[in-house]
Amino acid sequence: MLHQRLRILIPLLLAALPSLAAETLSLDGAVRIAEQNSPRVEAASERALAARARYRQAMGQLLPSLEVSEVFNRTTSPLENFGMQLSREEFDPAVMAFPDQVNHPDALDTWITRVEARLPLFVGGRMVTGIKQAGLMATAGESERRHTLEEVRLEAMRSWFDLDQVREMVSLLEKAEATTVAHVDKARAYEEEGFLVRSEVLRAEVYLAEVRDLLNSAREGALLAEAALNLRLGLDQDTHWELGETPPLPVQVPELQALVTRALESRGDLDAARQRTEAGRLTSRSSLGALLPSAGVVARYDMFDKDPLGSNASSWSVLAALSWKLNLGGSEVSAWQAARHEARAYTADIGRFEEGVRLQVRQAHSALGLALDQQRTAALALDSGRENLRILEERFTQGVAGTLDVLDARTALRELEIRELVARHDAFVAARSLELLSGASLNPVNNEGE
Repeated sequence: MLHQRLRILIPLLLAALPSLAAETLSLDGAVRIAEQNSPRVEAASERALAARARYRQAMGQLLPSLEVSEVFNRTTSPLENFGMQLSREEFDPAVMAFPDQVNHPDALDTWITRVEARLPLFVGGRMVTGIKQAGLMATAGESERRHTLEEVRLEAMRSWFDLDQVREMVSLLEKAEATTVAHVDKARAYEEEGFLVRSEVLRAEVYLAEVRDLLNSAREGALLAEAALNLRLGLDQDTHWELGETPPLPVQVPELQALVTRALESRGDLDAARQRTEAGRLTSRSSLGALLPSAGVVARYDMFDKDPLGSNASSWSVLAALSWKLNLGGSEVSAWQAARHEARAYTADIGRFEEGVRLQVRQAHSALGLALDQQRTAALALDSGRENLRILEERFTQGVAGTLDVLDARTALRELEIRELVARHDAFVAARSLELLSGASLNPVNNEGE
């Protein structure tokens, strides 16, 4: 008897030792850790920052571009030689009296320091359209980052609830084991007194073995669930946690139409798709701009000298240019037509996306309602099972009920406890999933009302 009790107590003590130094992890705490460590959040944030940088890059096209260059020119070309002497303000008119010297000049070394500014004035509207597209893509990147963050929060919550569920199951089975051990001890005592036959005692011992098998399986499941939670949190999988208090279940299911409206207005993934679709529509406008002329201004300031960075002479010039490129093969027209068709396809995709969002919210709304109903039913059945077992245990103590009756009641109660536990867990997850799919934020700060 003592040996059997030690076999029960020692694993319990060993399992309790790590918890002595374990930190307490609340549901909100798990969400915050996941936010900080998730590679998905980091990748989405970097993509959003890249989109913002592209927007600034596009905006920069509205300002002039400035280029500074230093050019070395060594030439024996009569024309270039003549021009460089003029630019350096070193031309001697007397040399014109010597045609051979003019036609075959000596090599002339010239350094040209040039500052040039370019400003496009009109490029068929493509520059303004590009800026709008970049702005839309930056907004889409931020919306996508926000949605990814919400998905990571939900994943952390699910893993936390999974661990909470399996640990509660371990607790239920430990209690079932303890009460079954007491029942087996009592059955053995009754056998010794001649009130029970050996087969009933054996049946009780088999039931105890089954409970212990389930308990060992649940404990192993708890270790795996904790490792999965740590994986979601980006931590070492051997990190041990004591879980904080489980939040209360929702009292009722929110009104469906309000959830659908919020989802269509607030879902980050849907907003990102809309922004990208609008950017795609602008592509047709940009393609149309290729059929229009382009205009720009170039301002240039040159300094000439025989030495680098010298300024023996200088000059400036301003150029205004107008160009119109016409492709006789119709490439620009075809590109514009292709962009128009793609824009229409994007519009159709968005319509389908919105209908999909409506269906997702409807399904999540129904799942939460069913989960809450199942949890309430399971809770009522559990109360009934507990009362039934209490009555049978009293009757067993009085010698009225048999061992099999009590064991059957215990089996039924264990199944009812697990059923209620699973239903409650499903309701927790369904409530959080509905929040995500309906566009609500799972941010713990928002949940705290700060």
